[in-house]
Amino acid sequence: AAGTGVTVATGILGRGQTGVNVTTGALTLAGSGTLTATTNNVAVQSNLATTALTVTMGNGSALNAAAAGADVTFNSTTAGAITINNAGLGTINANDTVVLNGGANAVSVNVNDISGCVTGSGTTFAVAVDTNNLTIGNVSTTGLTSFTNTDATVGQGNISQCAGCTIGSTGSISLTAGLNGSVNVNGAGISSTGGAVTLTAGTNDGDVTVSAGAPVSGSGAVSLIAGTAGSITVGAAVSSTGSTLTLTSGSGAAESVTINTGVTATGNTGVAVTTPSLKLNGTAALTATSNNVAVQSNGAGNALTV
Repeated sequence: AAGTGVTVATGILGRGQTGVNVTTGALTLAGSGTLTATTNNVAVQSNLATTALTVTMGNGSALNAAAAGADVTFNSTTAGAITINNAGLGTINANDTVVLNGGANAVSVNVNDISGCVTGSGTTFAVAVDTNNLTIGNVSTTGLTSFTNTDATVGQGNISQCAGCTIGSTGSISLTAGLNGSVNVNGAGISSTGGAVTLTAGTNDGDVTVSAGAPVSGSGAVSLIAGTAGSITVGAAVSSTGSTLTLTSGSGAAESVTINTGVTATGNTGVAVTTPSLKLNGTAALTATSNNVAVQSNGAGNALTV
């Protein structure tokens, strides 16, 4: 009946040969409870009048759709608020995409691991994982949008985009990598028409990379922040249309801010670059529409190479 919860007990595996469909307002995967689709998708859809969906995942629990092209979807038929918050427990494993269809509602996800390309919509939209890497697909929102990876393992904790995908919002957007993780804007870019864009690599040695064909823009402040032993590479236009552009690399002698040839990085009310080494390759440019372009070393002895 509508509103009745579905619970998979710890140690229990529910398997569908050609897919798993769960219709409920509240799904609980207790302990290591697991739902697996051998082929096709795992689909979880709310049947509440509000279409709000709550998923509670236990330690060791999983939703698996690992066959070629398979998805794990939440409210894909009818949009509604989605809450998957159990303090970093549970794994969502899709071969292709993880769909979070919040529509005109909030989406909040905090699990251990997500495999697959995270796509979706919502007002506020927050996705956090504790392990491995996080990849982001097409996401469209109207409020504060955040992606966070807290994995501190070397080689993990990264955040990247899926090929050809965009993150767009009328609110602010932030991507925050794990302690040693990097942020790679390598899809079709990031755009906030109503707020700031902040890309923060891991505080140890994470890099921030904006790849060719993946521009980054925000109407508020746009900030790219690498780790203490990390660098910034800008291979597509990066711009703040209404505020400042800030580029901050690590302070080690090998770290730098690099703007590739043919690329312009723009701040409407100024550009602030903090790095021991600024590299403007070919026809690269740093442009402040108003106010100053300021380049300050954070290296040993404040030595600066341009």
